[in-house]
Amino acid sequence: MLPGPEFKSPYLKQCEIKEVRMYVVETRGFGAPQGVEPLHWVLLTSEPVTTFQQAWTIIAWYEKRQLIGEYHKCLKTGCRVEHRQYKTSSRLERVTGLLSIVAVRLLQLKSVARTNPDRPVA
Repeated sequence: MLPGPEFKSPYLKQCEIKEVRMYVVETRGFGAPQGVEPLHWVLLTSEPVTTFQQAWTIIAWYEKRQLIGEYHKCLKTGCRVEHRQYKTSSRLERVTGLLSIVAVRLLQLKSVARTNPDRPVA
């Protein structure tokens, strides 16, 4: 069990979260080339992990962290979502939803440009 945070947001206060059950998934690579340190991850998760398949799911999620980071960078930098100044949260939510689609499309275009740079645009 991991103790709950000392600073509690109104949501955490309402939920009365005192502890968070944590699971550990450890993975080690094998067959690395000479001179290359094999992969070794120790992942903490609040998702239940009691089977091999559940552990693989957590590992698969972790492998996507770079893509998720690229998406957030695209949303923040490329789409400048943090520079939008709306007076209500509902307006910001709507424009973020729209810009999320734009960010995904930009990432798709970036991927195509890397894998097939000679492909015509149209």
